[in-house]
Amino acid sequence: AYGCLGTGERQDEASPVYMKAASAIRVMQISAGCSFSLLLTDGGVVYGVGNNGNGQLGVGDRLPRTILSESSVRGHGIAQISAGAHFSLLVTDDGQVMSCGDGASGQLGHGSRENMLVPAVVRVFNEKKIQAHSISAGADHSVCLSRDGSLFSWGRGCFGRLGLGHEKDVLKPTPIPDMENVTPLAISSGGAHTLILCRTESTGSLEIGRAHV
Repeated sequence: AYGCLGTGERQDEASPVYMKAASAIRVMQISAGCSFSLLLTDGGVVYGVGNNGNGQLGVGDRLPRTILSESSVRGHGIAQISAGAHFSLLVTDDGQVMSCGDGASGQLGHGSRENMLVPAVVRVFNEKKIQAHSISAGADHSVCLSRDGSLFSWGRGCFGRLGLGHEKDVLKPTPIPDMENVTPLAISSGGAHTLILCRTESTGSLEIGRAHV
């Protein structure tokens, strides 16, 4: 209904259809949110399509798009994208985290609950000189794995999805404790939980852990 399939129409499709507008660009990553879609090109450019009621497409307004529209990222090449329910996370080539869209639970990481219509740098990481390796957007929470192997979470906290030992919302990236003797390798945020793929130092094995849910 919001045009999130990128066909230029708002109709549902029961079989896979080509996003013809994407044929002119080389797409390296895709991420699907709630009724919106993100694409990342090999040149580090982000495109979005679909629902934009909270500014999740990062184009500077709240109008939905039925065709691909370039996100308003200026001065940064993007290396990774992740779509949450109604917000977007980006990682730049130099390891900065950017976010836009719905901020009601603090999931944008800017220290407030305000929406952002264009991607803005999450300053906490810059202030602490932390570079992001990867990010994962849940329904309304965010998780980041840094290049030095540290884990951070922020946003909606109910059910313990942030892994911080409580269920409060957190408005800025906060280190996840109790990760001694393991090496985080990958992260994935669900609707109300978080998965962390780790290598244990004692055995060298891989384990999948879940934040305190």
